[in-house]
Amino acid sequence: MPNIQDVKNLVADLGRASLHALMPNDFEYYMVALELTDSDDNTIDYLSFPVSPKSLEIIDPEITNIKKSAGGVVAISTPTFIPKPIVLTGTFGRKLKLLLSQGLATSFSALKFSVTKGVYKKTGAGSKSMSVKVGSFDLSVKTGYGVTKVLQAICDKSTMLDDKNQPMRLYFYNPMFNESYLVKKEELKFNQETGQSNMLWQYNLRLRAIAPLEEIRDTSKKETWKLVGMGAVQKVANTVAEQLTTALKDVA
Repeated sequence: MPNIQDVKNLVADLGRASLHALMPNDFEYYMVALELTDSDDNTIDYLSFPVSPKSLEIIDPEITNIKKSAGGVVAISTPTFIPKPIVLTGTFGRKLKLLLSQGLATSFSALKFSVTKGVYKKTGAGSKSMSVKVGSFDLSVKTGYGVTKVLQAICDKSTMLDDKNQPMRLYFYNPMFNESYLVKKEELKFNQETGQSNMLWQYNLRLRAIAPLEEIRDTSKKETWKLVGMGAVQKVANTVAEQLTTALKDVA
């Protein structure tokens, strides 16, 4: 029977990401991600949060009808999935971040909705005017503010229709609790506070999970390894970006 030291050795040898991929219900992995796709599941935009949310709230509601009858009390529950609210709050900091993409859009129709084409709002996706296209410094190198704008773009475009007049799909990945869902955006708010968070935009994102990911998409081990692998590389990229930021300040 493994002891505590065996577990510590496993974490040191394999890393928490690998342990989560092997035993997802025993080892959490601290990352969250959003993926925007069209109705054919072609990836449009992908955001692995470079900084974990300060707060993550997932509410598990239960719809139960309780009635008093002549012979006692009757309680009726549903065996089907009940949509659950998910609330994320946090900031992306001030330092430069290196963002990774989980495979660029797999079709031209998906690509034209992406931030890689300068589309940050749903009103600009179908317009032929260049005035709605927004240029970017670099799609891989972002400030904390730049990451905030990518988050805003993903949420805004998640409510539009694709070329087939079908709704876009927004997926929320949460290895921290071994749960991933097809979600709908309910609300996205930004605010600034005085003090330490001055000039830092704090996001407050409210999502509604409408279906578990395993019911609508392949969630095999291969997909799990792919997800946590992206998260692990993103953390390394964060470290590199922080070192580059420090080096640039020293040179200046």
